[in-house]
Amino acid sequence: MDGLMRESPLTDTKLMEFIEANLTDFRSYNETEKKSIFEQAKQYLESKQFSAKTFGEYSPCGTQSAILVDRKGVYMTHFLVRSAFLRAQ
Repeated sequence: MDGLMRESPLTDTKLMEFIEANLTDFRSYNETEKKSIFEQAKQYLESKQFSAKTFGEYSPCGTQSAILVDRKGVYMTHFLVRSAFLRAQ
């Protein structure tokens, strides 16, 4: 099971990193759209009290991801659980 980390205070830099990591073409939006996205992301991140430690460190893509980490904390691999399940059937 994953551990939880308390969120650190939100900064504009962290907010922009979050937006650009999740919306790669953010800079191509017009100013009105950028402001709306910025405010939505800010509300979301301000309401978030905790994050999953492993997901924060290894950044897997997608919900229902599985991560294989050895006992020393060395990342081995990850996969989407649903796609791995479907391949196994």
